[in-house]
Parts: sequence; structure tokens; C-alpha cells
Amino acid sequence: MILGVLVFNSHGKSRLVRWYDTRLQNLPLSQKRFIVWKCYRAASTRNAGSSNFLFSTDSEISEILAFPLKSVEPAGLGRTSGGNSDAASVGHDRPRRDASDRPETRLYGRDLRVVFRHYATLFFVFIVDENENELGILDLIQVFVETLDRYFGNVCELDIVFHHEKVNYVLDELISGGLVLETNQADILSALHGISEAITAENTGQGLTSLARKMRR
Repeated sequence: MILGVLVFNSHGKSRLVRWYDTRLQNLPLSQKRFIVWKCYRAASTRNAGSSNFLFSTDSEISEILAFPLKSVEPAGLGRTSGGNSDAASVGHDRPRRDASDRPETRLYGRDLRVVFRHYATLFFVFIVDENENELGILDLIQVFVETLDRYFGNVCELDIVFHHEKVNYVLDELISGGLVLETNQADILSALHGISEAITAENTGQGLTSLARKMRR
């Protein structure tokens, strides 16, 4: 399963953050920021000759596992217990660990992986579990970036900043609920153009009937 998708620039500024796992979705904001910060530090300081994979046993991301399982409900709904959500914002103190923070009670097991690619000023990071293939995720990142490039025409960081909803449309065509839906760029772009035409028709008062007639031709 894909647990999260992160995009940030070379200065650590988040440009896209999506969580697909309910345990991550319901973590306090401070802990989410901490995870993003650790992924940024790990990816940005990686040596040029190193791989694009980070495992939970690697020191760079091992602290992502520091959140105890008791912070979510036993049913796995991911509701957090009370606490100060501002205690560990990015660049400040790390979240304090509980005495019950044993490996078997942590939020994720030893098989957590972080897969990333670096393009110009942007890092694209996927957090996945052991059920995903690292090379497959690396290819998925490439498909994501190439689709953005074709959709926007030589995509850049500003496109992601000012067209955030369109970037999410692209991502939603690739991934849903942490599972890969589609990797064919032609099919993804076709769906995206259909969405764009529907939005344009609604804004101009063209109506869905005439749009459907046009699509049947």
C-alpha cells in the first residue's frame, strides 16, 4: 500500500502532501510535519551515488517509527488521543517518546520504505509498506512526473503551487486509497482532459448535454 505522497522543493517547502493511510491522516499536525521534515532531510542529504530507497532500519528515517501505536484506536481508525499538536513543529524539538514505545507497538513495522526521485528543484517522495515493489514505485513516480509534464507542458514548481487542484486530479487518476489505479499516460491524460472540458462547460454555461454530445462524436 502507498501510505503517503510528498512533494517538496530543495529548501524543504512542501508543495504537495497526501496521506492515504488513516493512521497517518489522523496524526497530529506536528507529527505529520515531523515525518515530512525527516523525509526531506533524508532525501536532500543523500549522496549522489546512493540508491533512491530508504528502509525503516536506516537511521535517516528510523524516527518515523517513533510514534506509539496507542496514539490510534485499536480498531485501526487512526483517531489520535489528546495532546499538544504544536509541540513538535518542523525545525523544533522532536516528539517525546512514551515508555511503551517498543518496536512491536510502534505505528509501523520494520518494513516501511521511502522511495524518492529528484527532479530539478523538486523531490517526489512515496512512503510505502512492504507490499509495494520499490522499483515499481520508482517507475510510478516517473509516470507521475511525465504525466504532469505533458499535462502542463514542461511542468515546473510554480505549476504545482498555482494549479494545486489540477495536480491532485493527476494524482487521483494514478492512485486511489493507496492503491495504483492507472499507469498508462494516454488514458490518464484523456481522463484529465475530460475533467477540464466538463469544468469549462460548467463555467461557460455550455451544459453537460452538449458536452456529452461532443464526446460521442
